[in-house]
Amino acid sequence: FNKLTAKMPDPRLWSPDSPFLYDLEVTLKDDTGRKIDVVKSYFGMRKVSLGKDEKGVTRIFLNNKSQFMYGPLDQGFWPDGLYTAPTDEALRYDIEVLKQLGCNMMRKHVKVEPARFYYWCDKLGLLVWQDMPNGSNDSDADKKRFELELMRLVHSHYNYPSIVMWVPYNEGWGQFKTEDFVKNIKRDDPTRLVNNASGWKDHKVGDVHDIHKYPGPKAPENEPDRAAVLGEFGGLGLPVKGHTWQDEENWGYRKFKTRQELTEAYLDLLKKLRPMIKGGLSAAVYTQTTDVEIEVNGFMTYDRAMIKMDAEKITEANKDLYPPANDMSTGGQEEAPLDIKLPRPMFVGTPQDRHVPFLQKPLGKPRPAFYAPLGTKNVALGKPVTSTDDEPVIGDIEMVTDGDKEAADGSYVELGPFPQSVTIDLGLEYNIYAVLFWHYHKQAHIYYDVVVQVADDPDFFTNVRTLFNNDRDNSAGQGIGQDLHYTETHEGKLIDAKGVQARYVRLYSNGSNYDDYNHYIEVEVFGKPAG
Repeated sequence: FNKLTAKMPDPRLWSPDSPFLYDLEVTLKDDTGRKIDVVKSYFGMRKVSLGKDEKGVTRIFLNNKSQFMYGPLDQGFWPDGLYTAPTDEALRYDIEVLKQLGCNMMRKHVKVEPARFYYWCDKLGLLVWQDMPNGSNDSDADKKRFELELMRLVHSHYNYPSIVMWVPYNEGWGQFKTEDFVKNIKRDDPTRLVNNASGWKDHKVGDVHDIHKYPGPKAPENEPDRAAVLGEFGGLGLPVKGHTWQDEENWGYRKFKTRQELTEAYLDLLKKLRPMIKGGLSAAVYTQTTDVEIEVNGFMTYDRAMIKMDAEKITEANKDLYPPANDMSTGGQEEAPLDIKLPRPMFVGTPQDRHVPFLQKPLGKPRPAFYAPLGTKNVALGKPVTSTDDEPVIGDIEMVTDGDKEAADGSYVELGPFPQSVTIDLGLEYNIYAVLFWHYHKQAHIYYDVVVQVADDPDFFTNVRTLFNNDRDNSAGQGIGQDLHYTETHEGKLIDAKGVQARYVRLYSNGSNYDDYNHYIEVEVFGKPAG
């Protein structure tokens, strides 16, 4: 066959935070230039590998940066179709919920899904560890069939950027020729990691050492050439009356009686997990996405009717698991509260519930001080701004960084309807510790699809990182967000940027609960020159 190669010297990379996909169209023409056939598809550019962190610990890297991976074991069962989802929307729904709960991966457990499932993982930004369905492999015929289908799985799913790891065995089920299969998979697909066995029978080959511990958590010992991962833990159970496969005798590794008890137990597990991540753990897999028949240890009930824990609390805890992709700490620098000058309040009283889902509860008191290294200041003041709306409805785009934060008439810029963005060029690379912005705080508006990103180039193709995203349905095309909607106040929205290094800052929005227009009063970016 003929191979076509296209060079991409400066690609925009795919990641859970920024699941950018390129459209692809290949046209076949005859000698006269007449079009014979056209094939359309998509692809993503990403790299998964092992690397050493600043302490010399071997970790999983995504796009050459350390990436902690967290998400559930996902068996892909459905109460009305068993292995078959009722609709394409149902396949997408599970992935959306996991993203909203703060997960960035799943382990697809001993099942191969239809192509649409992996499309949605590619589109929405969810990493996948792909298991090979295991049998007992007792006979020679069984073993021959297993080997054939294992390699067919690798070859047929080669092009999905979301799949980052192959898992040929689970807990020793039908395990044989482990070293050979790891070698064969790496030979045919060197672009992904291989987990020689998730749990139990580790043959000390492949890219990770994977253990299981219920309820756990526990971390394997660090190794010089393999990353340490926790392939299964948790399994905390809560049967919800009216939403179980059977009325009695349901099962979980630990069982609880109330939603509050289950939430507290889950938060305690993650509290124990965090120091293990600091010590070298590269990934953890919680059991599981949904209840499955008599197993009642899912994030959701089997019918997907409800999330069984306090979604807001566990989302916050899940997101706190992710250390920065590169060293975004303050590096031991002395810190002090940011000197933030707030505008005058333009309305008083507690904002009322506006029936917007995933709405953050009002704090009810002034925002706590935000600490950053000494010398951190607003580096966006007076810097050039561009926008997707070349002709704002009201005001000038330069007002976004003019220093005027008041909500008086004439102090804001109004952009047109539909998703719009503003981009600030800081002029050079900074370590950014916070982004603070005001859309329009004269009234208690709730702006939709708010996304904050940083990048190394003005077109946002290179090293794009998402700092905040409450776009719950990917309307802005930047991936499913996990953050909460919020109500505008004079305090603005403060985003912890964790010292990320970048030159360009971009903010998206898509109208508000008041109208379809997009407003910006001011954006402040607090940082220090990099290096």
